[in-house]
Amino acid sequence: MARSLNHINYLETVLFMQEFCAYKMKDYDISMEKFLLLDLLEKKTINQFRYHFLYGRILRLKGQNEKALDKFKTALDINKKNFIYNLQEVLERICSFFGRF
Repeated sequence: MARSLNHINYLETVLFMQEFCAYKMKDYDISMEKFLLLDLLEKKTINQFRYHFLYGRILRLKGQNEKALDKFKTALDINKKNFIYNLQEVLERICSFFGRF
């Protein structure tokens, strides 16, 4: 459907969901194929942390440990940025609640 609509956002989501289903079914070859297709896209609509983390797991299961480590590091960096941003937002809200901002 995504291809027939020629809508890239649908295509990204569909590929990621197909990849996740293949991963859950332990069909790591299909999962890897979907990741290779996703690599060709910008990945604007899918969760970047999940993308890199899951890709790392597949690479590790396929014995590509160095590439897996790179994906895990990227996922960790994304998670740190999100955590720091969310923590800063929470602190700002608390301070504004008490009239300090």
